[in-house]
Amino acid sequence: MSNEYQSHGIKMSSASSLKGSIATHPENSSSFPHRIRDVFPPGLDSSCSTRGARGHYTLAPGQLHRTLTSCYGPEKHVDSIVVKSAWYGRQSKLAKQEFIVLRVEDLEIDGLTNYLVLDRTTSTPSSVFSGLIPHSRLRFQGEMARDAFKIAYDGNVGQLLQECNLSPHKYLERLDFKPEESLLLYQLSTLVYIISERYPQFRVADINGSGFAGLAWECMREIRPSASHTHLDQGAKKRGKLGWIHPAPDSVEVTEICQLFHKEALAVTMELSKQKSIWATVSS
Repeated sequence: MSNEYQSHGIKMSSASSLKGSIATHPENSSSFPHRIRDVFPPGLDSSCSTRGARGHYTLAPGQLHRTLTSCYGPEKHVDSIVVKSAWYGRQSKLAKQEFIVLRVEDLEIDGLTNYLVLDRTTSTPSSVFSGLIPHSRLRFQGEMARDAFKIAYDGNVGQLLQECNLSPHKYLERLDFKPEESLLLYQLSTLVYIISERYPQFRVADINGSGFAGLAWECMREIRPSASHTHLDQGAKKRGKLGWIHPAPDSVEVTEICQLFHKEALAVTMELSKQKSIWATVSS
């Protein structure tokens, strides 16, 4: 793994912590007992008493990445949690906040699906887990901003968007990823973390979050060119537009970030492979 990646704070755990990494609670009745609960929370269980009453989880890009890759265990299903589809959304209110909605599935568990929102905001996260975000980012006007994955507690995407103050809204574009060239969630978290660290401060394009969301979107298209791309509601004309400002990600910028992504994603994949071998050894 590159020194640059380690300097960003994403490190893989040693073999001694492997078995303790599996998020299971056998004492609780669960439809899906073995899963990563930060991505697939208890609210997804039909027997959950707090279903519909709890708010979303909020994780910074680096935190989601560590959750997925910090230590390997066969029941974590890290290499089977995929992003099936993504939507580029735009809030219909005056702020015109732009964001990405993700539909994720664990291919090892039939029927296990959830929704995440990815955006850059200046608001204080409403989730009880919002304190997990390690640091805030200064906006050029002195306001605080955060990049975050906001994870539905019970799989209700409509409620998630309401909690994130993103309703009413319109979807401008959609991506559907091919099974033969899937986008793993840990790969996406790698990409987003790179973008977040590369641009830690608000830029003019981030007034409504379009600079961050638009760059992440174009990089997703670049690293998975086989994905089906659909324009919705004249998305190409509306995305990023706010009054006289209509920024668009620079192609050179997208290429540079994707090159860094491929380098770091390979390092993570190699480390996970190493941890799989270690797990197989200690489990035999």
